[in-house]
Amino acid sequence: MASYGHNGEMAEQALYRLYAKGIDGIIVTSQDNPLQKSGLPPVPSVYVPYGKLPGYDVVVDHAAGTRKAVEYLLLKGCRKFTYLAASIDGFYNRPNQEKFRGFNEAVSAAGGSSTLLTVQECHGDGKLLVQRLLKCMPDAVFCCNDYFAGRLMVMLMENGVRIPEDMKIVGYDGLSMCDLCAVPLATIVQPLRRVTECAVDLLLERIARKETAAAPANIDVEPFFYPSVSCGEMNEKINKLPVSDSYSLLENCWLDT
Repeated sequence: MASYGHNGEMAEQALYRLYAKGIDGIIVTSQDNPLQKSGLPPVPSVYVPYGKLPGYDVVVDHAAGTRKAVEYLLLKGCRKFTYLAASIDGFYNRPNQEKFRGFNEAVSAAGGSSTLLTVQECHGDGKLLVQRLLKCMPDAVFCCNDYFAGRLMVMLMENGVRIPEDMKIVGYDGLSMCDLCAVPLATIVQPLRRVTECAVDLLLERIARKETAAAPANIDVEPFFYPSVSCGEMNEKINKLPVSDSYSLLENCWLDT
C-alpha cells in the first residue's frame, strides 16, 4: 500500500494513515523522514530520500551520474563546459547540488573550464539564453534535466548551431522523449528500478530480523549514461521500437537493469 505527502506535514499524515493499516515495515521517500518525530511505535523502515541526506539508506548517486557524462565528453575532445540550471535557488535542492558537484569535480580533474548559466538570470528568455551561450561558445552543455536540454537544442539550431558538431548537449533524468528530440538526446538515466529493488530487499531483510533501529545502509546507486546523437554518438536504439508497449522512461524501455 502507498500513501503520499508533498511536504513535511502531509508526509506525517501519510505515515499515520499507513500505521492505521497495521504495516510490518515502511519505505520513506520524502525529503524529511517523518519517523524521526512521529512518536509512533517503531517498525522496520528504509529511508530513500531524493539526495544524500543524513541517515539515508538508498539514494541515486547524482554526482556519479554527471561525472560519467563529463568523462564521456572529455573523451570526445570537449574541454569547455557550461552547466545549465533552472535557478541559483535550485541549488538548495540536494539533488541539484550533487549534480553540479559531480560535474565540477570531473571538469576540474581534467583541467577543463566551466561556466554556470541559469534560466532565472535570463528571466526565462530563450533568446537571451542562446545569446549568452553563443558568447562563451562551450564545447558541451550539461542541462539539469531533459526538458531544458530538448528545448535548448531547438533554440540553438534555430540560431545556426549544429548539434553535435558545434556544441554537444546532455540532459538528465532519462525520459523517453530524449529519443524523440530533433537531435536524439544523450542523457543520464536515473536508475529508479534498481533503487526500488534495493529498498524493497533491504526492508524485507529488516522485517525478517525485526530490526527497528538499523544503522543507515548508505547504498549509492549509480545512474546510467545513455549516449546518443547530441553528444556525437550513433544510437542503435533509435531505429528500433519496443515490441510490447511505449514507456515514459528509457530505463523501462531499453536498459537491462
